[in-house]
Amino acid sequence: MEQTTLNEKIEVLAKFKSGELIPLLFRYNQRVLKIESVDLKYHLQYGNVERHTFCVSSSGNSYKISFSSKDFNWYLEEVCTA
Repeated sequence: MEQTTLNEKIEVLAKFKSGELIPLLFRYNQRVLKIESVDLKYHLQYGNVERHTFCVSSSGNSYKISFSSKDFNWYLEEVCTA
């Protein structure tokens, strides 16, 4: 298993349901990946900045993505490939 740390901006399609942010798919390496499951989610606060982090699975790989309230961007933090 190989783990890569990236921290690069990505495009994410997400929805809000009952006040909860739910990522549905994201673009990485010129491919659109459907999120099959959200395996872990947590919220961190850095002063006035909130970071909503999701560990997700797609196509047999794991990804750590996060949304920043500072710049309203999504980031791909880590990729773990089988």
